Amino acid sequence: MTPGKAASQLCHASKNTLLLAERLSPELARIYQGPNFLGTQICLEARNADELLRARDLAREAGLLTSLIIDEGHIIPGTPFDGNPIITALGIGPCTKEQAHHITKRFKLIK
Repeated sequence: MTPGKAASQLCHASKNTLLLAERLSPELARIYQGPNFLGTQICLEARNADELLRARDLAREAGLLTSLIIDEGHIIPGTPFDGNPIITALGIGPCTKEQAHHITKRFKLIK
């Protein structure tokens, strides 16, 4: 993905997990966004979609909210974006570092 495409997909994942938290766990969303904000966001890189699916499954097993982003209908010549569905990002949280570390430790920071 180009840096711009990656940024938009990561934004979708972050936004969707917060919207999900607002609906399913309003107190968690309030803590995350509140005046005593204790959270942070990190962007990590997976080698492939299978890694994202495994991370999603582990997060769900841990009781964490997830949002899997699937890009569809966009065509970017010379890339895997040919209009067919493609997994591009995964949002996990809001949660603490401790809650997600067993999942996220496999991934590298995006450079």
